[in-house]
Formats: sequence, structure tokens, C-alpha cells
Amino acid sequence: RRAALSWDGAEFSRLADAAIETFAAARPRGAEPALGSDVVLIVGLPNAGLERVLAALAAHPDASVGDGVPELVHVIQEESTRRHATFPEWVHDADADDWRRLGRHYVERIARWSRSGAVQIDATPGQFPFLGAALAMLPGARVVDCRDDALETCWYAYRRLFPIGREAYSYDFVDLARHWRDYDRLMLFWHAQHAGRVHQHDAARLAADPATALRELLAFCGLSFDADGLKARAPAAPLAAAREYGARLEPLRRLLDPYARAAD
Repeated sequence: RRAALSWDGAEFSRLADAAIETFAAARPRGAEPALGSDVVLIVGLPNAGLERVLAALAAHPDASVGDGVPELVHVIQEESTRRHATFPEWVHDADADDWRRLGRHYVERIARWSRSGAVQIDATPGQFPFLGAALAMLPGARVVDCRDDALETCWYAYRRLFPIGREAYSYDFVDLARHWRDYDRLMLFWHAQHAGRVHQHDAARLAADPATALRELLAFCGLSFDADGLKARAPAAPLAAAREYGARLEPLRRLLDPYARAAD
């Protein structure tokens, strides 16, 4: 399957490098501070904890969950085409009015699934490299970073049969480890750049104390907490899976070892 898929981990890493370098030098912001105040972007590599978060949000009466179409990426791609420049090369040339225009365009695009008065939950996969642009376009928006242990996350992706063209990095241990590192460093950067606008939601804490973890998540999203309703409609916290495989996953463990990064 890996041989049949087109995935260039080095190219994705270059995108991560460029995003960090660009947004470290410039912190753009749209001209409409409240734009996107009802939008929450859910990001994270596929993992069981992320699935539980989405189930809980979908069960909430005041949340409207997106249809999976990558509208944020489409808006950025359209702007890149208009400017004849790849992202994030054009970021330095965009002013507050440009970001407002892009933010309004995004809001128009999600109108087919958004609901008036509800919190709009956009959980489209693969958005995390573009969060600098998203938070400039939507100054009122918030981000939830759903993360699990590195080994658990990579094994969760590897053992699933993803459709062709989705999660193409997940069929090879080296690709998986590299993609995890890019995700991890990008999210650490966005956390530092946008303190207070990015909430880290940990799967381990969700499993250990689901009521507290969900209460904090919902509060960050601007949603009320209903323990009985969420318990009835959200699936149970998953158990760790990768640890059961012992030495069979040792090559992946070594690739994910943070001390091995210096050898890259």
C-alpha cells in the first residue's frame, strides 16, 4: 500500500519549517477581532482520544460539527493561486484587510453545515500546519489540540486501514515517526505563539478523569457541561493498545525516542 501512495515526508517537513519561520517573524491578525468567535478548530493526528472528543462534541446540543470538507485549506489554496505564490510565502504580503477577507470567505464556506447560535466545530484532518493563517483569518477562533502518547498515536494510525489518499504517512514506521515530530513541533510552536487560544486535551487525562477533562474542554469551547448526557452518548475511554505488542514495536519506539532526534 505504501508503494502505491504519494507521500513525501521531507516536503511536509519543509512546510512545517516554513510555517514556523514565517509566523515566528510575523504575527498577522485580521481587522475584525470578533470574526470566528463561534469557531473551534479541532486538530491532532488520528487517535482514539480524538475520536472520543468528536463524539462528545457531536452529542452536545449547542455544537455544530463540520462535514469533513477542508474549507480552511481550500481558502488558503485559493489565495495562493490568486497571488501566484505558495503558502506561506505570501503571508508577509497580506495585511489586516486581506486576513479579514479570507476569514469571511471561510465563514461563508462553512455556512452549509454551521448553525446559528451554535459553536461551529471544524475537525477536518490535516489543518495543523495552517493554524497561523487560521488564527489570523479568524481572530476570535480557538484551537483544541487533541493528543495522545506518541507510540499510541502512531500505532493507532498504522493498524488502521485508511482510505487511499488519506493519512498516506501511516503505512511506514519512518514516515509515521517523522510526521509525529512535525505535528509535535508545530503544535508546540502554535501553543507558544497563541497562548490562551490553544487548549491541549490529553487522551491519558481523559481516560483517567473523563469528567474533569471533558468539563475543561467544553468550557474552552464555550459549551455547557452535562455529565449525564455526555456519559450516555460519548463512547468509553479507550485502553492503550500499543503497549500490548511488546518488542514487536521496538523499531517504532526507537524512531519516536526524543533523544534520537539529534541523529536525524
